[in-house]
Amino acid sequence: MKKLTLALLISSALAGCASFPDHYDKPIGTQDIQAQKRDEWSNLPAVTFVQSNAGVSVRKFNQIPDVVRAKPIKLDFDRVASATLNDVVFAMGQQGFRLVSRLGDNTLKQAWTLRTNAATVGEVLDDIGATYNIATEYRNGSVYLVESNKYSASLPQHKEFLDNVVKGLKDMGATDVRADMLSGLVYYNAKPEVATYLEEYLNTISKNAAMVTLQVAVLTVGVDREINLGFDWAKSAVMRGSGGMRSDLSSIFDSSNGNSNNGGLSNGTNGSNGSTGNTGSNGSNSNGTNNNGSSSLGNAVNDVTNAATSTAKQLVKGSLLSFAGAQGFGFKFANDAFSLTAALKALSTYGNARTEQNVLLGTLSGMPVKINSGDDIPYVKSIGSTTASGGSTQGSSQTDIIKSGLKLEVIPNFDASDGTVMATVKVDMSTLVGFRELSAGTNLGTMSQPQMKNLGFENVGRLNAGETIIVGGITYDQLSNNYTNFPGMEKVPLGSKAEKVTRNAMYIVVRPTVVIFTPKANELNAKLHALQMADKPATNPDAIAGEAE
Repeated sequence: MKKLTLALLISSALAGCASFPDHYDKPIGTQDIQAQKRDEWSNLPAVTFVQSNAGVSVRKFNQIPDVVRAKPIKLDFDRVASATLNDVVFAMGQQGFRLVSRLGDNTLKQAWTLRTNAATVGEVLDDIGATYNIATEYRNGSVYLVESNKYSASLPQHKEFLDNVVKGLKDMGATDVRADMLSGLVYYNAKPEVATYLEEYLNTISKNAAMVTLQVAVLTVGVDREINLGFDWAKSAVMRGSGGMRSDLSSIFDSSNGNSNNGGLSNGTNGSNGSTGNTGSNGSNSNGTNNNGSSSLGNAVNDVTNAATSTAKQLVKGSLLSFAGAQGFGFKFANDAFSLTAALKALSTYGNARTEQNVLLGTLSGMPVKINSGDDIPYVKSIGSTTASGGSTQGSSQTDIIKSGLKLEVIPNFDASDGTVMATVKVDMSTLVGFRELSAGTNLGTMSQPQMKNLGFENVGRLNAGETIIVGGITYDQLSNNYTNFPGMEKVPLGSKAEKVTRNAMYIVVRPTVVIFTPKANELNAKLHALQMADKPATNPDAIAGEAE
């Protein structure tokens, strides 16, 4: 009956308590974070098509009309004579075709390898361009032979984007490259052998120059786990001191005080001493009335507590028995209120803290977006003193500011051929650890300087438009242990262990969505809507994005 009553009492006392979360002792995972953000961000479509003439971006100036290119012409040179490009220009002029050369003499003196050529004007001009890397222009009814053609390209009006395009064109062989942000135009000259590659380059850039909306979340998770196990002598105020042949500790456990049946650890001379109260099983000195609890339930609780306390004391007695008679050496409790509840620790705490920053950023493909979050920490950079003519001393100081916090940069690059986004994430973190006192020199005392902890990483991830992934993150654990025991008995399992694990994690969660400008926008939007309504497995915005070309 006592056991049943005790169980009911414990159950009622614990009715309002809570247990630890499931899997509280496992490392922080990423799947739950991805799933949560995917659900929160699903309302923004992965791909949106907007009607535009993008993709038809490169224009060639002064092209020869088709009617002129279609005119027939025949070239027939003497097999003995060595014909040159200058001879071809003269022969075409003799047949009524107006061909003007703006080439240097060295170019015109190059040999012409074809002896007979019956073709159209366009075919002959194409042969000249392919053989001698010479361009042609048509102006006022005449065809001009020039070193290079003039081109323009229509691109998004973004200064940094246009600057990157200008650099790319120069690296690939274009000359006289200029860009204008207000018009969104890039002008350049190119020879025939590189003009085709440059046109492909610009058309691809125009298709990839989609507007990318980045949904970015910075999650900082901290989990604290503290475990305390063992017998904490510090809680019992155990101390080392001097004593006679009979130390205070041994006298406590001396069974020669007339206690013939010391089941409850109360002796005959001090039957009521102890924080656990008197017990009812104490031989000749038992106090059956139990001043601290006369009910049967109170007796049951005291029985359990006293039994555990008795076991602990007997353990101490057995472990320290060899020291009991040592001269000048002994251990004693600072007070008589020995309590197993305070000494035996079995406490495990768990807690977590989560900080979340959600931002919605729009940018052009290939252009970075940046997030800065932190504090400015002022500190004294330097101090000094000057002595005036009268002997008085004046102090001076110079202050400065150091920044702490998070710097995040994301560069998305959209690939129109397959609808994927290459995201480059750069993270720099700095945290103030504290201030360190440093000597400032003679007569200047000390000065405090900030101690910073810096962490940075760069990560590259390829993902589909609308996909939620963790493209960057870092986890680190901090472990601290604390052991307590009697001096000289560190290897004996009598002390306590306090262990604290602080697990920290920071994740960068990114979901890119894309706005594609294409002449086929109406058709592609209708197709995408039909597939989504049908709820077919083939509904893949990335596959449809590839058709925007």
